Amino acid sequence: MTLPADKIITFPEGLPGLEGLRRFCLVSLGEDAPFDVLQAVDNPAIRLVTLDPFRWYPGYAVDLSDAEAEALDLRAPEEAVVRAVVVVREPLEHSTVNLMAPIVINGRTRVGRQVVLHDSPYSLRHPLTAPLSVSGNRQMTWGEPAEGSGC
Repeated sequence: MTLPADKIITFPEGLPGLEGLRRFCLVSLGEDAPFDVLQAVDNPAIRLVTLDPFRWYPGYAVDLSDAEAEALDLRAPEEAVVRAVVVVREPLEHSTVNLMAPIVINGRTRVGRQVVLHDSPYSLRHPLTAPLSVSGNRQMTWGEPAEGSGC
């Protein structure tokens, strides 16, 4: 698959389970479509269905550590593109979303990584159609972890 360089997202460490793949492209399924696809450039058979967790789950929040923000060279929260991986099942109501480990992409540099939100209230297998049981501010932030957080 050949794409213009400005469309390719690089994952320097790969993604868990796909460490050998480093280059992906985020493919929109349409302006109003709830899902998009993270497509491996070097192996087109590898596709991850994703969604924008801020749009799908009002109140979802991502708090990165300073080290994670630095690794992504994020200068402002607005630079971050956040996607959550969906495990699609039949029927669709049985599908789940990984809210604990979102994919964070720097929209300016097109570098991404999957980040584990330690000590978060989110699940690796949140039911797609269930609302969040926690409420927060729809936001992306980073800073030093709180004392005693284990990070």
